[in-house]
Amino acid sequence: MSTLSSLIAFAVVCLGSYMIGQSFKKARLPTITGYLFAGALAGSFGVELMESADIEGLRFIDEISLAVIAFVAGSELYVKELRPRLRPILSTAAGIIVAGYLLLSTAIFFLTEVLSFTQEYSTSARLATALLGGAVLLALSPPSTIAVIKEVRARGLFTRTALGVTVLMDVAIIVLFAAMTSVAAALLSDSTLNVGFIGLLLLDLGAAVTIGIASGFVLRALLALRVHRLVKIAGILALGFGIYELASFVDTWSIDNLGFEIYIEPLLIALIGGFFVTNFTDFRLEFDRLLHEVGPAVYVAFFTITGLALKLDVLWSTLPVALALFAVRVLGIGIGAGIGSTVAGESPQVRRISWMAFITQAGIALGLARE
Repeated sequence: MSTLSSLIAFAVVCLGSYMIGQSFKKARLPTITGYLFAGALAGSFGVELMESADIEGLRFIDEISLAVIAFVAGSELYVKELRPRLRPILSTAAGIIVAGYLLLSTAIFFLTEVLSFTQEYSTSARLATALLGGAVLLALSPPSTIAVIKEVRARGLFTRTALGVTVLMDVAIIVLFAAMTSVAAALLSDSTLNVGFIGLLLLDLGAAVTIGIASGFVLRALLALRVHRLVKIAGILALGFGIYELASFVDTWSIDNLGFEIYIEPLLIALIGGFFVTNFTDFRLEFDRLLHEVGPAVYVAFFTITGLALKLDVLWSTLPVALALFAVRVLGIGIGAGIGSTVAGESPQVRRISWMAFITQAGIALGLARE
C-alpha cells in the first residue's frame, strides 16, 4: 500500500476511532481507551483494515503527535501557579521516582530470567532492559490527567498538586529515559561508565536543552506573526516534526562523522520548548488555545495509530508478567506518593488517597515504549 493509500485508510480508521471514543465517553469511560480499542480492532489482530507494514509508513504522524503532547506537557508547567505547591509537588514526585523506579527496575531484572525471549540475555543486557523498562513503566499521563480534571471540573489545591506532580514526573522521566538510553548503549557495547561517557551524557542532555530553548524562540516568533490561527497550528506541527527529523539527523551524523553517538531526546526538546513559551513569553494563553484546538485530532491520531501497532499476541503470551508489573507499579507509586506527601506535611486524607491520581499511563509512556 502506498503512503497516500495508507493515509486515506488511516483517515477512515481515525473517523471510526473518534466515533468509538465518543461511545466510550457516553459509557463513562476514557475516550483515549476507545481510540486504542478502535486501533487494535482495525489492526493486524482485528479486522485487518491496515497491516503493520502500512503503519510503519505513517511514523511521521506518530512523531508529530508525540511532539504536540510534549508541547502540552511543557505548557502545563506554569511556574507562577505551581510555586505555592512546589514543596508537595517536588517531594511527591521524588518519592514516586525513587520508590517506583527501584521497584520496577528490580522486578524487570528478575523477570528477565523467566521470560522466554530474555532468558538467554547476558547480565548486561538484562540490566539494560531493566533500566529502560523501569523508566518507561513509571511515566504518567498529563493528557489523561488533564482530560479527567476537565471532565469532572475539578478545582483546588489537590488538583493543582496532582497535575503538577504528573507533568513534573514526565519531565523527570524523559530526562531519566534519555540518560538510561545512553547507559544501556554502554552496557550493550561493553563500554565502561568512565568520565568520557559521563561527559557524552551531559553533552546529550545539554544539546537537548539548548535545542529546546531554541525551539521556544521559534514558537515565540511563530505566535507573534499576524496570520490565521490555522497557519500557526501548521507551524507548530511542522516544528514538532522538524524536532524529530533533527534528532535523527544529529544521531546519524555524529556516528558517521564523529565516531560516537550524540542522542538528543525529541520529547525533552519539545517539552522544554513548551515550557519556554509558557513561562518566558507573552503568548502563554494563545499557545494554550492553539494546543487545545489541535489536541483532539492529535489524540485521536496518536492513540489510534498506537492501537494499530499493538501486538496483542505478545500481550496475551506475557499476560501474567504484565499483570505482575502493573501490580509492582501501583505498589511503587503508592509507597512513593505516601512518603512524599508525608514529608511535605500533607493531611492524612491526602496521604491516603494521593496515589490514585498517578496511576494513569499513556502519551509519553507509549511514546517512550515505541522508541
